[in-house]
Amino acid sequence: MNMKTIKTISLILTLLIFASCEKKKYPDTVIENEPEFYTAFSINNIPFSFQAGLNDYKVYSSYEQKTDSVYRFISEIRSISCTNNCPNSLKIEFSDSKFTAPGAGVDIDAAIHAGKYVYQSPELQVQFNSQYNKTAASYYWKFGDGNESQLANPIHTYKKGGIYNVSLSITSVNGCVSAINNKVKIGLPQGACISSIAANLGASNSVAFSQSTVGKEPLTYRWNFGDGQSSSHPNPTNNYAITGSYPVKLQVTDGDQNITEVNYNVVTSGDQSSCGANFSNNSPLSLNNSVSFSNVTVTYVDPAGIVYSSNQYIQDSGSNFEILSVSDFENNERGEATKKLQVKFNCIVYNGSKSIRIDGAEAVICIAYKK
Repeated sequence: MNMKTIKTISLILTLLIFASCEKKKYPDTVIENEPEFYTAFSINNIPFSFQAGLNDYKVYSSYEQKTDSVYRFISEIRSISCTNNCPNSLKIEFSDSKFTAPGAGVDIDAAIHAGKYVYQSPELQVQFNSQYNKTAASYYWKFGDGNESQLANPIHTYKKGGIYNVSLSITSVNGCVSAINNKVKIGLPQGACISSIAANLGASNSVAFSQSTVGKEPLTYRWNFGDGQSSSHPNPTNNYAITGSYPVKLQVTDGDQNITEVNYNVVTSGDQSSCGANFSNNSPLSLNNSVSFSNVTVTYVDPAGIVYSSNQYIQDSGSNFEILSVSDFENNERGEATKKLQVKFNCIVYNGSKSIRIDGAEAVICIAYKK
């Protein structure tokens, strides 16, 4: 081997060694430019995503100890240039599973861990009002959730949303008994079809019926007057051939094909002996739980800056929240210890007049805590 060949081989070896030193090495599971923190979800099949480090976004971690000594852990992904109710932002909050002495450190591994969580939801309070054409001696309510009352106009609190079969039985001082049963919708999404009936007694057993319905137009009506007669008019009048009491039923179908049914006991003006019990109820009044151990709240601010929160709405069976993994992370900008969480969820969020559903959400977020 001559000197020229030896020099050539040496040059090639030198270049190979230099190239191997300059080449950037990654573990097989790491992807360059993969976002550290992000959230992605859809609303009405429209996808949304916010990513820290992109478009001026950052994830913010914090905690607070409430006056009831329960810690609250907070993660928010939003624009750096905004601090409060920022458009296109998402905040997730967790409550601890127990009380902690004021100012004391928290057992974070017990408070936040992989598993399924429940949403913080309000209790819903409903005012029921009885209606009766005689002097009542007693009332008996069944609210459909295992609770009862013997008051004339009780207030009842429901712990969760749903459709409840509410019944009322009234006995007059003369022993006449009348009962009514209706399905009451509690905490269902806005737009659910809801209807009520009123009646105005006329001469010769004539009754003018009216209804009040909340639902998407167009609405279709199907009345059954209890005497074999029917109508599709919104507010019909029925002339009963025979004096007496009759069970009236109204079925309403809205433009989204939601169906509601409501019952009503009518006693014609010529009937002096029959009794007829009915009831009405107001819209539920939201009551916040005083302490919500281990519960989670999702707050979404839409592009117009309108704030929607999951804790103002009773969630349905399609809502869920799960922490997939928890790991240690570096201290935040205030020097507080943090945890990195991978989560997935679905929920309904509400702004006081309108509800929307967040579907297929996934996120990697960060929370701070006191050691």
